[in-house]
Amino acid sequence: MSLTCPKCHGEMRQYERSGVVIDQCGECRGIFLDRGELEKLFEAEANWSAQQAPPAPQPIQHAPQPGGYQPPPPPPAPHQPGYGAVPPPPPPQHGYPAPAPAYGHSQQHYGYHGHYRRKKRKSFLDDMFG
Repeated sequence: MSLTCPKCHGEMRQYERSGVVIDQCGECRGIFLDRGELEKLFEAEANWSAQQAPPAPQPIQHAPQPGGYQPPPPPPAPHQPGYGAVPPPPPPQHGYPAPAPAYGHSQQHYGYHGHYRRKKRKSFLDDMFG
């Protein structure tokens, strides 16, 4: 018995990948799942992600000093702007209006903000459907 695509009424073909039964339309390339198959996908994705996750780094433990004295932790560093940040303008001189910002030195930044984007890690679903 042949299945019919609910979207375009084309002929569907059925195949199994990683234990999940998938119905795919040969015309519109739509993918449809039978009852319970979505739950299988979620479970397989969770298992795959758990295997791919790197172990969390352990904090460095220093040996306690003799006598039980523990030095206090260092105070947090004050916030400093990162590399490439625009320095604040100097305060205006008394009696003069504040100068207008020069071309290209506005406070708004578009695009690059000093942070690189990490490459997105592929997922179990990329492996299955990719």
